[in-house]
Amino acid sequence: IEDNEGNIAGSSLFQTNTESLDKLTEINGTGTLNAQETGTAVILFIPTKNAAPEVPKDYSFGGSLSYKDPFTGTMVTRELFPVTLTVSPSPDLYLSYFMQRDVLGDDPLTKEIVEPSEDAEFSLLINNKGAGEATNVKIASKQPEIVENEKGLLITFEITGSSLNGAEKNMGITNIDFGNIPAGQSAYGQWYLRSSLLGHFVEYDVTYTHVTSFGNPDLSLVSDVDIHELIKSIDVQKSDVVLRGFLSNDVVDSYDFPDMLYLSDGTQAEVATNAITGLVKVTDTQYRLTVAPITTGWNYALLNDPGNGKLDLLTVLRERDNVTLPARNVWQTDRTLRDGKDPLNEFKIHFADEVLNQTETYLLTFEAKRENAPAVVSFTGAPVEVSDSSINKIRVLFNVPVDPESFTSADLQLNRQGVACDLSQVTMVQLTDREFELDLSSVTTGSGYYVLTVQTRGILDLEGYPGEFGKTVSWIQFLDDFVVIHTEVVPEGSGTVSPTTTEFAYGTMVKFTATPKAGFTFKNWSEAGKIISGETILNYVPTENKTLTATFEKVKCNVNILYDALRGAVTGSSNGIYDLGSTLHLTALPGEKFVFKGWMINGALQGTENILQLVIDKNLSIEAVFIPKDDTGLDVNYENGDLAMRIYPNPSKNGWGVNVVLEVPESKQREGRLLIYSLVGVLERDLPLTQEEVHIADLKPGMYIFCLMMEGENKIRQKVVVE
Repeated sequence: IEDNEGNIAGSSLFQTNTESLDKLTEINGTGTLNAQETGTAVILFIPTKNAAPEVPKDYSFGGSLSYKDPFTGTMVTRELFPVTLTVSPSPDLYLSYFMQRDVLGDDPLTKEIVEPSEDAEFSLLINNKGAGEATNVKIASKQPEIVENEKGLLITFEITGSSLNGAEKNMGITNIDFGNIPAGQSAYGQWYLRSSLLGHFVEYDVTYTHVTSFGNPDLSLVSDVDIHELIKSIDVQKSDVVLRGFLSNDVVDSYDFPDMLYLSDGTQAEVATNAITGLVKVTDTQYRLTVAPITTGWNYALLNDPGNGKLDLLTVLRERDNVTLPARNVWQTDRTLRDGKDPLNEFKIHFADEVLNQTETYLLTFEAKRENAPAVVSFTGAPVEVSDSSINKIRVLFNVPVDPESFTSADLQLNRQGVACDLSQVTMVQLTDREFELDLSSVTTGSGYYVLTVQTRGILDLEGYPGEFGKTVSWIQFLDDFVVIHTEVVPEGSGTVSPTTTEFAYGTMVKFTATPKAGFTFKNWSEAGKIISGETILNYVPTENKTLTATFEKVKCNVNILYDALRGAVTGSSNGIYDLGSTLHLTALPGEKFVFKGWMINGALQGTENILQLVIDKNLSIEAVFIPKDDTGLDVNYENGDLAMRIYPNPSKNGWGVNVVLEVPESKQREGRLLIYSLVGVLERDLPLTQEEVHIADLKPGMYIFCLMMEGENKIRQKVVVE
């Protein structure tokens, strides 16, 4: 591969792989093609991001085809006409993840009420800093999994929907199609995570793998990935465009205040948190906020809520320019989640705005909350003791008359053994204006621990006001004497599981152990496709018929193949991660002026054959060592009585040649000639014997016969291969 200036394009600019062979066994000098067959080889050239970093660039792709003539034994070489192709600049993606710190759900410390779960935000900002467009960008997100639960609380996570570039939520859609991201532009996607319990994330980690990198980091379109603790996403007016801003806590502090604002156009700004604030009552529902920043620009402030939870914030007006701040930029909270401590019940107002003057004032307008909002008073029909039959009917009593049209299955949640049940077939019958009967017969068909929650945030009273909190009821029903648990191993033969029995007493803990076979390692336990543990020993309480799957995977080894591209090449297997026990097939091909010396494997020189087959039993670093031909000292000598001819290679400026040293009696030096024939009998050189050393330059690669013709003497013939 050459650029338009004739420079050789090395491995830093192109990844070159043999993609496929048909009929041809190899194309590395050892291949064969049977009679009457047509062979094809497909070679894949992948430009790295360095091939055309800023503007399109032309490269020519050429080569040569060589084979041994079966009739003469000579090597025939045909140059392949080079083809010029244009390489366009690559995208260069920087990924920034934002994980909302506080996730609001039920507080397990409040026994009588169930706080509603609110969507937390998990966002990704993709900034294309490259000169090429990123096309068909898609991000697939799996549902979250609980990998550690220190307190043992019953908790569930669920991604409820997603959105792209601030559009409306796509409920139930977890994959985001970003489409094309032009050079120098950015895009962002948001996923909405719901947790049954409140809490906050204390540790973050992001890794990524470019699936076609062939071990070459220059092929990856992703240059950097980072993750930030998100306090809140807000709306930012910039010129005539509304951007999404991610208020993040990058610097650790005891208050968990945001200190950086990342904008969806790829820019960012520091956030100050030391503004002096004051809140003065204007009317029963209006307060004036004064903000005096120490540093102008983006400021965040935390205030005591003057309504102490009894007022809902409606609008915030910046009085300098009569601009109403976006509702996302000023928000209320009723709990503070502290590291290592129980939630603190306190009512706060969070404020974020770009304060450009030394003092700004804002008018906050509130609305009084309804005092007697709909709430669940009690449940009827749930047994206190363990039931030996299905619980099909549960009655719900509210504190006030409610609109029956507003009470639907969307306001219900039923978990069995911690797993949410499908409530699409559940029906509700209104008995009075305050009492309803739920028919759960479609879902309470098995044994287990059931928890029913009725959440009132979507239930309206007769005047159209919603409730605030929910209430739960639970029961246990045991319908069988034993439970059947099947176990399976994936992939087959990769390990074993004990015990091998299948019937177990209901509710009695069983210890299952997964043992990998040689060459495999344990990956995880799963149940109906959901991962439940990453430990080899699983303590499992059977409550219904299930199949447990122990998944193993082959031990992986990293293989790094090195060579100096200016001296030669290596074909066959490529860099990458291989399964333990796989076989590498490598062939070292020295360049025109070099010879192969051996394979340097993990620092030790092993083997001088240019073809290497090696079973992978550990991480490997393999280097093909090439040395100049001059270092070989390879000479060709022939003697016949008092006549001698010594031939050794000697490169010239325009090609390759040989030096011929003649040892001929002085009396015969002018009576002979040196004739050089090609193997097919063509006379290439006819030289008189006028000197003891003759330099023959510019010989084409091939095989030659050197003939020393002396008058009255036999000919001296020596076959020499010039390479």
